[in-house]
Amino acid sequence: MVDNYWEQLRGAAFRYAEYDWPVMPGGRPARARRDGWPIPQDTTMPYHGPMSTNDIARYWQHHPHPVLLGTGPYGLDAFRLNEPLATPLLHHLTIRGQRGPVAVLPNRQWLFLVTADDPPPEALRRRTIHYYGSDNWVPAPPTRIRNTPVTWHITPTNVGWQLFEPRTFRNTLGELLPQRRTTHTKPPPTHIS
Repeated sequence: MVDNYWEQLRGAAFRYAEYDWPVMPGGRPARARRDGWPIPQDTTMPYHGPMSTNDIARYWQHHPHPVLLGTGPYGLDAFRLNEPLATPLLHHLTIRGQRGPVAVLPNRQWLFLVTADDPPPEALRRRTIHYYGSDNWVPAPPTRIRNTPVTWHITPTNVGWQLFEPRTFRNTLGELLPQRRTTHTKPPPTHIS
């Protein structure tokens, strides 16, 4: 069973690297991370571009490292959303002709992979939306989080390995968010004596 999982991880790492996705070997989950995600094997070095097949063979030769994707200027960003928002978002993106891979995390949150761009505007920064950009990472299938695998809702193969276009993705997401209300306090009534 472990050997099969090891082969799945190594095979996925090779496949992602084949399409120049920013593959990184993961280490053990950090106790400080509440999401249970593994951290990069080497936290002292930022990601510097696609790994070669020789690097992948070396890293996954003796250990079943989790497969992580580096986010930021090397190709992709990611947005993590709760399922109640992710489902209508995917529907609206599909209507607009937008296609991209979507992973499902064990806690039923969805991870949308988007072409790297500038950080999102303040309006998209909410407690229920997590953005992963420069100097960050996300787990990729079949990596396990707390013994449950990350899976694909929409596989990269099904969308020809293209990512969501960032501006359309952000505009569509912004349209689905409830507008924040600004509360105006009324001035105290003035009493005329």
